[in-house]
Amino acid sequence: FPVTIEYVLTRDPASPFYGGQVLNNLPELEKARLMAHERINVGKRHEQANGFVWDGSAFDSDPISQQMLFSAVQQAQMNPESPPIPWTLKDNSERILSSTDLLEVGKALNQHNNKVHLKSRELKAYIAYESDAEKLLNLSWDAVIN
Repeated sequence: FPVTIEYVLTRDPASPFYGGQVLNNLPELEKARLMAHERINVGKRHEQANGFVWDGSAFDSDPISQQMLFSAVQQAQMNPESPPIPWTLKDNSERILSSTDLLEVGKALNQHNNKVHLKSRELKAYIAYESDAEKLLNLSWDAVIN
């Protein structure tokens, strides 16, 4: 079979496209599935990083904010008597958080992430079983699956 530039780029470990697939060689349904998966992955990352609310305050949840929050939660677990700390919220205002508050904020972040993960699983299950390429091409993160 003819070797195309796409074929070479997806098989060369030095290529940024290594491990990728050449969509031109796939059946329409499989292309639609791959494209739907990518849209769901992008939506999931956006939703996870878009923030969450605890006790009326909106918190950041991008990867760095999550890492900082989990670090503060660990500190609160190790030293429940530590003094309250100021936490910068999504709108750049500050809220003073006690160790107990930090533990609750950590739980809220975990619930947020679990909710996003479950939605992603539901959408990906739909992608796996849907046989209509057109429906898959129109699928978005905001879709409601019946």
